[in-house]
Amino acid sequence: MTTARDATVDKARKTEVSDAEGLADLLRHGLLKPSFIPPRPMRALRELSRYRESLGREQRALANRRQKLIESATLKLGQGASAALGVSGQARLRA
Repeated sequence: MTTARDATVDKARKTEVSDAEGLADLLRHGLLKPSFIPPRPMRALRELSRYRESLGREQRALANRRQKLIESATLKLGQGASAALGVSGQARLRA
């Protein structure tokens, strides 16, 4: 059995129509494997992990913007503090 991705009909002239016809022919003869659809709990976990990753990306982007804004105001917090966005850096910003 082949997957739809691996099924090629005519490599010389490839068009949407010939691809669709070839896939329909393979499907009629039962030569295509069905697509994997994960069970609902697995889909929920995948969605949660994608959301968590997007939150992390957003948090890093905000931290980078904040750091750039601080440096554009000629405040070099990163030199004296171990982390400009850490406890000591925050204390220096408040001062």
